[in-house]
Amino acid sequence: MPSLFWFIGAAIVLGYVLTQSRVGNWIQAAAATTNAARARGVNVNKVKIGLFILSAVMASLAGVISSLRTSAANPNSGTGYELEVIAMVVIGGTALTAARPIIGTVLGILILRVMRNGIVLIACRGLPTTSSSARSSSA
Repeated sequence: MPSLFWFIGAAIVLGYVLTQSRVGNWIQAAAATTNAARARGVNVNKVKIGLFILSAVMASLAGVISSLRTSAANPNSGTGYELEVIAMVVIGGTALTAARPIIGTVLGILILRVMRNGIVLIACRGLPTTSSSARSSSA
């Protein structure tokens, strides 16, 4: 449950930064058209490097939270989430080529996570999320 609060907090802070600050304006300008951003004086390379660093920090925070939740540090625990994350972003309506408001992405994440949790709760057999737990409980 605390990971939900971290997610909501990060979404609020990053949403504010993206829509209400000068840095957010630089991010949106660099994502839309790099030539126009450079003409306005935005250092596009610095913005991109900063976003890569932010992405790495957020991924490491997600890894720490995942390790704390499962009480294990398995290097393969996040394998297979890539396609699910892309689906969440696309369902949220975020364009993959430019920056857009973050609320759609948050809603896409919540929709797919609620669906996945519901499928796990009804113990639908044959799905990758419940197949390992179904095998261990029947043995």
